[in-house]
Amino acid sequence: MKTLKTFFHIGIACLGVFSLCQCSKSVSAPELEVCQWAGDANAAISYTFDDNCPNQFSTVIPMFNEFDIHGTFFPVINWLGGNYDNIKAAVAAGHEIGSHTVSHANLGELSTEDVIAELHGSRTTIEEVIGNGYKCVTIAYPYCIAPDSIELVADDYINARVCDGRVDSTDVNFLRVSSHPLGAVFNRTSCEDLISIFDATRAKNGWSTLLFHEIDEGSGYSPFPSAEIRKSLEYLKENESIYWVAPMGEVARYIVERETYTLDVHQENGKYVAKLSLEGLDEEIFNMPLTFKYTKKDGSLGYINLSPDEVAEIDF
Repeated sequence: MKTLKTFFHIGIACLGVFSLCQCSKSVSAPELEVCQWAGDANAAISYTFDDNCPNQFSTVIPMFNEFDIHGTFFPVINWLGGNYDNIKAAVAAGHEIGSHTVSHANLGELSTEDVIAELHGSRTTIEEVIGNGYKCVTIAYPYCIAPDSIELVADDYINARVCDGRVDSTDVNFLRVSSHPLGAVFNRTSCEDLISIFDATRAKNGWSTLLFHEIDEGSGYSPFPSAEIRKSLEYLKENESIYWVAPMGEVARYIVERETYTLDVHQENGKYVAKLSLEGLDEEIFNMPLTFKYTKKDGSLGYINLSPDEVAEIDF
């Protein structure tokens, strides 16, 4: 499985390629510029939920479905009790299921052999029970503690989440993607708390991941009111041109592709077309469309979304 190590091997050599297009030499050809975030948004936001608390599935997922917004859910395999219906239904609705290990062990205290078992066992179980070619590419470290041999994570995942409250910028450490812990334990339980994170993310043109556990009055860790989550979703829908809201795995894929793509723009039958290529990346994982912008002949701004190996006509 080519995951983060693949990006490490080719990404350094390709660093900066995202700003260069292999375009036609004709001066009249449109110059396409990759957008920082999908849809040319100013910032990216990911909602994540740990520990498979029941209210996440009974309350949060229907709410997110209502707003057509997708989140990332991190179940602990042993805590599912062999019942995978909820995570399968979540994926069917467009949400991401990531890994929170097999047993929620502190990876910093385990042997190399046990770390591998926790990382690999969780990913393979999720992929097997969901089926249909599903790829589990994201992990949330239990207790926010990475293993001492952190490079082991890259054998199974393309990104991994910690909890240090930062806004990630363009220079993302994929083995330590940040998050903002929320809920009663952290005295952050309101929509206003979330909007302050959104504002900070927008100011940095960055990516913020929100970390939730229990929802409402359940017995899990650090409960957060679902009514306040609903308010935040309403706010994001009202500002959807500013914020791209997507699961962690989708945002990570977009960043990797944005930094490694090549683009061919040329004329066919008198019209300009573009083809996006992602050489060296696992096509089963890296299949996110990238957003490009350009100036049309009339001076207005145009956009095009290109998937890997897709040839698309440019409205120039």
